[in-house]
Order: sequence, then C-alpha cells, then structure tokens
Amino acid sequence: MNLTKILTIVLFAISIYLAYYLYSSVQNTIDERNSIAEKEALIIERLMLIREAEFVFRKFMENIPRIGIL
Repeated sequence: MNLTKILTIVLFAISIYLAYYLYSSVQNTIDERNSIAEKEALIIERLMLIREAEFVFRKFMENIPRIGIL
C-alpha cells in the first residue's frame, strides 16, 4: 500500500468518528430538551392541582362561620 491509500483510510476513519461525535452531541441535546419538556409538563400539572386545591380550600373556608378566635 502506498502512502496515499493509508492516509485516505486514516482520514476516512477520523471523519467517521467525527461524524458520530457530532451526531451524538446533537442527539444528546435533543434528548435533554425532550426530558426537560416532560418534567415541565409534570410540574405544571402538579401546580395546577395545587392551585385547584387552594381554590377549593378558600371556598370551604368562606362557608365556615367565623368565631372570635378565627
């Protein structure tokens, strides 16, 4: 094998590695964004549940007659 073929094979292998590295970094970013979006959706759902519970509690407290200490 001459030097040109050896350099071609080595540079091709390096380019394959760099392409995989680039793909992997982009895919990790996409996966991270999806994970964050899922977590945000769960948090929003829980906050809405808490807000509804606070609303129900306030309505409940309005219906209770007040006595001197409360």
